[in-house]
Amino acid sequence: MSTQEHPRHARSHIYSPTTVGAWAADKLTTFTGSWWFVGIHVLWFGLWFLLRVEPFPFGFLTLCVSLEAIFLSTFVMMSQNGAYQRDRKRDDLEASEISQIFASHQELLTINHNQVAILNQQSEILALLRAQSEARLRKRQIPTELPVN
Repeated sequence: MSTQEHPRHARSHIYSPTTVGAWAADKLTTFTGSWWFVGIHVLWFGLWFLLRVEPFPFGFLTLCVSLEAIFLSTFVMMSQNGAYQRDRKRDDLEASEISQIFASHQELLTINHNQVAILNQQSEILALLRAQSEARLRKRQIPTELPVN
């Protein structure tokens, strides 16, 4: 089975990012939506508090987290835009495939109707031939009683 025939790769042209930015946004949102990302933040905040990097209002930590949120939300939006474009391409491809399948089914249905009509005609011809054959047999039928002389 070639790479193009394998289901995983059958629509790779739809799912592959077209730019480096789209690729980076997909990779970042994949990572930020993982448990590794959560674990890193739990560790980061825990160390920040335990090591007392700065006094209580945590101004610098707040600034870092706010900037991270701004950038992450931008990357999520970029990734969602890419997902929307991929979904649209996939939907267009599926609509085209469905249209082709419908056309071939219509063609098969027409062929089937033609075959049924031919079978009906053949049945009528067969019935006429049987009737004609039975009529000929009746004309040729030898009487069962022989004439007495």
